[in-house]
Amino acid sequence: MPGKYDISVFFDEPFLVIDFLPEQVPPESHGQFPDIEQFYLEPERYAEIRERFAHILLKLNCYSDFIVFYDSDETGIRNEDPQTLFRKIIENTRNINILILPENSLVSLHRDDLCMTVFNPETKLLNQIRALAGSYGLFVWKP
Repeated sequence: MPGKYDISVFFDEPFLVIDFLPEQVPPESHGQFPDIEQFYLEPERYAEIRERFAHILLKLNCYSDFIVFYDSDETGIRNEDPQTLFRKIIENTRNINILILPENSLVSLHRDDLCMTVFNPETKLLNQIRALAGSYGLFVWKP
């Protein structure tokens, strides 16, 4: 059943990121981060990263209820059909915010991002996210 929620309150909460890099690249880095970021934003490689995100989220949905919000919708969809959610993550046409209940955490996946943001994760959820991200060659870290 749909519900109306104000997910904007989460954006001031502590957060972590799920990323293809093990830590944040410092601004004074001598590496090629901008070029490498563009390399991973190319459609084929970007679709692979989005697919990893989709698998992580679907597996998390095995343990907790999800309320999925697309773009700036205030009304979410409880436990979106797995095929639909997977497809929408891969299509990358909308920003996706997922309220995870009862943990009261939020996962945010914005268009054109190479990372997902996790707001207000409790220890159990964070451990699940770390295990799933690691199994897909991704990293969880705090900026």
